[in-house]
Amino acid sequence: MSQDQKQNKPAAVLKEGFKDLKILWFFFRDHKGSVFIVLFWMVISSVLESINLVALYPVINYGLKMPSGKPLVFVEKLIGRFSGDNLFLGSCVLLIILTFIATASKVYYQYVVNQLIMRAVEENQNSIFSKLAGAEYKYYVKSQQGKLIYASTIAPIGISINVFNIVRILNSSLTIFLLALLMTILAWQGVVFIVVLGTGYIFFVRKILNHFVNRFSHLSVHEDEKKNVILNEFINGIKSIKAFHRENVWQEKFSMAVKRSVGYRFKVMFGHVLPDSFLKFIFFIGIGVMGIFIGLGYKGDAMLLLPALGTCAVVAIRLIPYINLLGSDIVSLARYMPDVKVVYDLLAEPMTEHWSGTKTLDSFHDKIYFKDVGFKYESASHYLFEGLSFTIEKGKMTAIVGPSGSGKSTIVNLLLTLYSPSSGAILLDDINIKELSKDTLLHIMGYVSQETFIFNGTINENISFGGVYTDQEIIEAAKLANAHDFILNTEKGYDTIVGDAGMKLSGGQRQRLAIARAMLRRPQILILDEATSSLDNTSERQVQQAINNIANQTTIVIIAHRLSTVQNADKIIVLEKGKIIEQGKHQELLKNGQVYHGLYASQSIS
Repeated sequence: MSQDQKQNKPAAVLKEGFKDLKILWFFFRDHKGSVFIVLFWMVISSVLESINLVALYPVINYGLKMPSGKPLVFVEKLIGRFSGDNLFLGSCVLLIILTFIATASKVYYQYVVNQLIMRAVEENQNSIFSKLAGAEYKYYVKSQQGKLIYASTIAPIGISINVFNIVRILNSSLTIFLLALLMTILAWQGVVFIVVLGTGYIFFVRKILNHFVNRFSHLSVHEDEKKNVILNEFINGIKSIKAFHRENVWQEKFSMAVKRSVGYRFKVMFGHVLPDSFLKFIFFIGIGVMGIFIGLGYKGDAMLLLPALGTCAVVAIRLIPYINLLGSDIVSLARYMPDVKVVYDLLAEPMTEHWSGTKTLDSFHDKIYFKDVGFKYESASHYLFEGLSFTIEKGKMTAIVGPSGSGKSTIVNLLLTLYSPSSGAILLDDINIKELSKDTLLHIMGYVSQETFIFNGTINENISFGGVYTDQEIIEAAKLANAHDFILNTEKGYDTIVGDAGMKLSGGQRQRLAIARAMLRRPQILILDEATSSLDNTSERQVQQAINNIANQTTIVIIAHRLSTVQNADKIIVLEKGKIIEQGKHQELLKNGQVYHGLYASQSIS
C-alpha cells in the first residue's frame, strides 16, 4: 500500500461511514419527529443514569463518616433541604428517588425506541412489496426470484437491527462521556484509564472490523442469496428434478452454499467475541494498575480515598458494559450493513411501471389493430417485429400459430402491456392502448397462460382470485369452463384446498380453473396463451370444450402450438421469425400448402 493510500484510508472510512448513515436515514426519513423524541429521551436517560451514580457517593461517604469533599458541596445542599442534619439518611432517600426516576426514564426510552423501530420495519416491508408490485414485468424477467425473496423477507431484519445498533451506539457514547466526566470529578486518574482503555479498544475493534466483519459479512449475504436461489429452483422444478433423479445435484449445490455461508458467519461471530474478551482483559489489568498508581502517589490517610475509589469502582463497573456494548454494536452494524444495502438498492432502484393512460372505455366495439408494430427485447441485437400489422375482430376467434421463437407469446405480452412496442401502435377501437387507463384495459381482457398460477387455497378462492363474487357467479363461471362436475367430485367441492401450486389437481383441472377465473370477470377479450400445450389428449378435449362454450360470448385470441385447438378459429395468423407468412381459415391454409400445412402435417404424423 502506497503512502498516499495510507493517508487517504481514514478519510475513505469516514466517508463510507457517512454513506452508511445516509442509507439508514433513508428508512426513517418519514419519522423525523419520532427520531427527535427518541434522541431526547436518550439524553434524559443517560443524564439520569449518571446522576443516579453521583447519588451513590454521599451514601458511601456519610456511611463511613468521612469528611465532606468538593464533589459533595452541591449534593450536601440538595440533601440538607429535606433531611436536616442526618445527611446519611437523606443521601439514601435521594438515591432511592433518583433510582426510581432513572429506571422509569430508561424503560420509557426503550419503549419509544422499539416503537419507532417496529413502525419503521412494518412500513419498510410494506414499501418493499409495493415496490415489487409496481415494478415492470421485465424487471422480474431479469431478476432471480431467490434474491428478491431474500431482499423482501430476510434482509429487512438487518434494518431493525442496525437502527437499534445506531441508537445504542449514540446512547453508549453519551453515557460513556458522562460517566467519564463523573470519574474526572471523583478521581482524574480514572479518566486517564478510560482514555487508554478506549484508545486501545477502538484500535482493536477497527482491526476486527477490517479483517473479519466487513469482508465476511458481504460474502455471507452473497451466499445467503445463493441459497434462496437454489431453494427456489428446487421447489419450482421438483417434478423434473425427481423425474431425472437429480435431487443429489441440488443437494450438493445447496450444501456448498450453506457450508460457505456458515464458514463466513463463523468468522463474523468470532469477530464479535474478540472485542469483549480484549475489553475485559485490559479493564481488570487497568483497574489494578490505576489502584497502584493512586496508592503510590497519595501521601495522606488512605481511608479518605475509599468513598471516591468506591464510587469510581461502581462507575467503572457500569462503564465497562457500555464500552463493551459500543464495540459489539459497531461490529454488529458492519455485520448487517450489507443486508441494509440490499433493501436500500431495491427501494432506491427506479423500476416503477410507467403508465400514463387515463382514457376510459365502457366496452369493446370493433377490433384490435396492430399497426406497424416494431419490438426488440433489451438483450436482443435485432428487432423481433418490424412493421407488424394485423387485426383481431370483435366476436371472432383469432388464432396465432407458428414455430417456437416466432413471436407468438410476445404478441400476448404486448396486448397485456407487459412490454411496450418500440414503434408503431396497438389500437383498441382506434384508441392507442397506451392512452387507456390500466383498469379499463385489463378489465376488458381476460388471460389464461400455459403456466397456470394456482395458489394454496380453496377452489373457490382460486377462481375468485381476490375479487368479490357470489357463489352462483363462481358456479356459472366454473360451468362455462367445464369445471363444475370435477369440482363437485372433490372432497369438499368448492371449499377443497388444492395444495401448493394446485398439486392436488391434474393439469387439465388446473387449466379449467384458470379459464373459470378469467370468465368470472366477464372479459370482452379472452387471451389463451398455449392453454393446452402441456395437456394430454383427454384433458385437451375437456379444455377445448370449455373454449367452445365461451366462444359465442367473447372475443378469443388463441396462441397455440397444437393446431388441433385452432381448427374452428375464424382466422389463423401464421408467424415465422416475427413476420406474418400467411393468414386465413384452417382449410384455406391447408390448401395453400405453405408453412401452416407443414406444421399441421408434422403434428399429424406425430
